[in-house]
Amino acid sequence: MPRPPDAPLPLAHLRVLELGEGVALSYLGKLFADFGAEVLKLEPPGGDALRRAAPLVETAEGPDSALFA
Repeated sequence: MPRPPDAPLPLAHLRVLELGEGVALSYLGKLFADFGAEVLKLEPPGGDALRRAAPLVETAEGPDSALFA
C-alpha cells in the first residue's frame, strides 16, 4: 500500500550522527536522510576525503565529488 503524501517519513523522529569516512558510510547517511532522519555529519578538519574524489561536479559551495553530492 503506498504511503499517503502527507504522512511523515518513517525515520522522521530520528537524529543520526555520522562519524567516519568512506563511500558506504556516506551512502548510509543519505539513506537515513531519504527516509526522514536528520543526519549530522561530523567531518575532520579539511572535510571528508570523499568530497575531493573524482568525478567532481559544481555545487553552490564550489566543486564537490559526485559521489558525495
